[in-house]
Amino acid sequence: MKYLILLTIVGVFGVSFNRIFPFDMVAMSDIFSIESDKVVELHLDNSVLRSAFSPDGEIFAASDGRKTLRLWDTKNWTVLRDLIHNDAAYTPIFSPDSTILATLTGTAANGGLINEKIWFWDVKTGKSLFVYDRGDVKEPISSMVFSPDGKMMVWGTSIGDLKLVDVHDLQNIKTIHEKIDLFNYGGIESMSFSPDGTYLAVAALRDPFIVFEVSTGREVFRNKDIPHAYQIAFSPDGKTLSIAGKLQKGNEDQPTVRLFKTDSWEMIADLRDRDAWEGLGFTPDGNSLIFIGERKVEVYDIQTKRVTKKITNKYSISAASIAPDGKSVAIGDLLGHTIRIYPISASDK
Repeated sequence: MKYLILLTIVGVFGVSFNRIFPFDMVAMSDIFSIESDKVVELHLDNSVLRSAFSPDGEIFAASDGRKTLRLWDTKNWTVLRDLIHNDAAYTPIFSPDSTILATLTGTAANGGLINEKIWFWDVKTGKSLFVYDRGDVKEPISSMVFSPDGKMMVWGTSIGDLKLVDVHDLQNIKTIHEKIDLFNYGGIESMSFSPDGTYLAVAALRDPFIVFEVSTGREVFRNKDIPHAYQIAFSPDGKTLSIAGKLQKGNEDQPTVRLFKTDSWEMIADLRDRDAWEGLGFTPDGNSLIFIGERKVEVYDIQTKRVTKKITNKYSISAASIAPDGKSVAIGDLLGHTIRIYPISASDK
């Protein structure tokens, strides 16, 4: 596969869903899977908070905001192992080579997290490799993602701070760039690296989105036309940047997705009434966009400008993950306590 995503895995084939939502949940139950009419269901006793596919597509991870994060084998949907933390565990983020899983832990307080730590796990063995303690900070992490080469990680906070760190040596994590108070009114919602790692695109809920050059930290593009941006993703070839947000339309907000050429930052498409609140991504061939909204998933053909697949969820979607082959999507919710793996391949058009 904001971002990801979400990863959230971002930068593998252009997926974004990496916002972090802390909630006070009850403990995770045993999870089992069934397959019926091509849909796999993973049942929980409690709400689904965040989920992610590994970039190689072999592992699926999910969290309900307690101390356990669970991994499954996607070949047969059996549980591989539980990763046990000493505090509530949130967003799972895989490294691009699928060997390391990063998780954010903390205590939910005042709509954010305190006592934050980032755990790094060996995916194959389930062993904890290192725990990075952020110390006594007041601004909780709202989004984080690995770089395409896996040597860097970037996280953004709820007050708009951005930090790019070197994680090649986990025992000696170093800050590469740090930018304070990027946005005037809100925190960072989503981030995406270009596939070659040259650029980092950052979106905030109440401000424009910004594109930085990773090597220098220099700002190369800023767009002020979407006042409420919440998802951002590069296409697999890096030639297009997609941004999802809301425009003011009278007394209501109108959801929109816009596409920009990365060689000139010219806007090439304005897709109104396309809801991608929970997730935004390109299929691996770059021909279609995947919108994950509040209660629905749509696959949109860019050339024909038509929706080729639509899935409606009974409850509001809280967890969204797109398989790296682009053939299925996993969605979970806060009320239904179920993760469903839906096929969205071309054969289902």
